[in-house]
Amino acid sequence: MTPAHIETGTIDPIALDWAKKAGYKAESGSLLLIPTDEGHLGGALFGLGTNPSEQPYITGKLARALPAGDWHIETAPLTANRLSLGFGLGSYRYDRYKSEKTSAPTLMIPRDADGADIKRQLAGVFLARDLINTPTNDMGPNELEAAFRGLAAHYKAEINVVSGDDLRQNFPLVHTVGRASADAPRLLELRWGKKGHRKITLVGKGVCFDTGGRHQAGVFDAADEEGHGRRGKRHGPRLDDHGRQAQGRSQGDHSCRRKLDLVQCLPPG
Repeated sequence: MTPAHIETGTIDPIALDWAKKAGYKAESGSLLLIPTDEGHLGGALFGLGTNPSEQPYITGKLARALPAGDWHIETAPLTANRLSLGFGLGSYRYDRYKSEKTSAPTLMIPRDADGADIKRQLAGVFLARDLINTPTNDMGPNELEAAFRGLAAHYKAEINVVSGDDLRQNFPLVHTVGRASADAPRLLELRWGKKGHRKITLVGKGVCFDTGGRHQAGVFDAADEEGHGRRGKRHGPRLDDHGRQAQGRSQGDHSCRRKLDLVQCLPPG
């Protein structure tokens, strides 16, 4: 809701009365829980500010602020798609290493929203976040290839993998960068679409871990141009266009080809 809804009284009378008594102004991102006549939780008001279009996905805050339970939208000046997508983006949690999972609120997707498209977008974003948030010791070339194969299997895509010494002939630099790791370097290729459609090729770099390139960087072995020493770092895969490519967005007349090289850059010995 916006401040105008309070000023004009165009909301539920009980909620309006409670909002006025609480001094609620419907400021952007603000939340006010509304009780029933019996004192139970009856609903909530969520402020969108005076110009909701400036923050189309602000409803992501609801996924963190609302009490656990099943919720639905009564009225909103935002489109159903943006409202639902915003809530979904805010609901992301990385709890792989947590023994106890906390309860969270759920939101029913409105009937006038494109539920299938919203779920595809959220699946793509969540996949990218999971891959990025996983520590490098649990997301090396082997694990990233497993995720790649799982994605291909889900969408019935063709996959090809070139790894280890087989890279020497056509991809010698990929082999050189990753050969010192216990996880062999590899090149993954995924094909998805129909023959005869226009082709799109996406090429990514999956450096799962990088010591800083001491044995590749020449004069920059010990320090960068400002004199700061280099340290080991984790790049993670370049997840360009992860939402559309990874989650099988409506392909139209396009055929996608995805190539991703996976390495761990480690010093020899």
